[in-house]
Amino acid sequence: MYSKEEMDNMSSFTSNEAQNQNLLSPRFNNITRKYSIEKLTNHNYRMWKTRMELILERENLKEVVDGSLCIPNTKNGLKQWKSRDLDAKMELIMHLSEEQVDHIRDLETPKEMWEYPRKLHQPSDGKTKIFSYKTLLNLEMREGEQLDTFISKWKKQPDAAITTGNNLDETSKCEILMGALPSSWMTFVSIHSEDKDLNLQNLIANLKQDKL
Repeated sequence: MYSKEEMDNMSSFTSNEAQNQNLLSPRFNNITRKYSIEKLTNHNYRMWKTRMELILERENLKEVVDGSLCIPNTKNGLKQWKSRDLDAKMELIMHLSEEQVDHIRDLETPKEMWEYPRKLHQPSDGKTKIFSYKTLLNLEMREGEQLDTFISKWKKQPDAAITTGNNLDETSKCEILMGALPSSWMTFVSIHSEDKDLNLQNLIANLKQDKL
């Protein structure tokens, strides 16, 4: 179990500090430079998880975080196991925002550290699923509101809805976004709602182009 100070230090080490203090295995000297992905926040679990799975697999740490790596009974084997255990903990810690580090600071194993964000950000209960979908549907752009501001705010909601178990295809996302636009955009909606091949990326590009 780590103290608050130890966890804070883990999340804030730079590669030079780690090298000077000999606290990390060699590959972690360049970790912040090697994998530059957005750290986990309250709004990006689904994308963060996808990227982290690739990183863990690339670093040969997947069996460490899923708990399938057995503790060896030899001295050298135990030393290597402890090194990989630390590597996995550091890989996870380095890709969490400070508020997320707070959630897992008392956890002892990489498996616990990996699974807790899922329990926190991807609950499976029906109430959360319905609430996240309702939040998405109720989000509307006000007349006079900056389009870029609204789009940035809106884009977080489909991911949150999908994370909690709602199925949203591209057509559904486009329909929900167009339904969130104010009445001044109704001409735009009438034109693009007939496009059978429309996807969310193209719809947002068309929105930004139309406002110019």
